[in-house]
Amino acid sequence: MSPDGLNRIERGTRVPTLDTIVALSAALGLHPADLLGAEDPEVPGLSPRALGIAHALTDRPEFVQKAAEDAVRALLRAVDKTAESKG
Repeated sequence: MSPDGLNRIERGTRVPTLDTIVALSAALGLHPADLLGAEDPEVPGLSPRALGIAHALTDRPEFVQKAAEDAVRALLRAVDKTAESKG
């Protein structure tokens, strides 16, 4: 894809084909739905950022997914404690 073609998509003067969306998402390391701002139909209300994290973990081994879950939970506990001490 040319820089001009990408620029036209960004400006909204060109509508990308499905193949273009798939290629762009692959180049960016994203799921195509992330580029479209779509929610996961199985998890309504999931933010695009959370959906991106979920997609990043999809093909990872179970132990990696569990480690990521534990790390996120620990981070959230730390954030909550910090917020409580300031509140």
